[in-house]
Amino acid sequence: MNKEQKNHLWIPDEEVRRVDKTLRGGSNQRDVSFSVHGSKLSRSLQTLEQTFDEIASDNSLADLDILVFRVELLESEKIQAKGDLFNSNGMRVRAVKNTHSAIVTSTNSQFQSLKKRVEKYTSNGTLKSHFDFVEDFKP
Repeated sequence: MNKEQKNHLWIPDEEVRRVDKTLRGGSNQRDVSFSVHGSKLSRSLQTLEQTFDEIASDNSLADLDILVFRVELLESEKIQAKGDLFNSNGMRVRAVKNTHSAIVTSTNSQFQSLKKRVEKYTSNGTLKSHFDFVEDFKP
């Protein structure tokens, strides 16, 4: 170990430029009625299901049991920060359209599970931290 004391670099205050720090903590809870918001999400999922049924004969992914749809988050939220939302609900992000909209895939059983989870959210607020930030599901 070197016992010589080393000189420290000293930068004068007039040469230092202060930079505002942007905090990147978790999202704040959204002030929304989970029953009203959940009803909207449930309707969107029902519309998706009807769309899947209508195109079933032309669906080239039906044999692979893959459903493709879009998830839109609030404009203030970012897809990259919500990986747990997608993973825990059986959705896999395939393409990011913009910072708050992504194309995802799911199997039929995972989609049915997603519908049940949204129904629980609608009835009693379960999984509020997940679905509060989902704006809509679209074909």
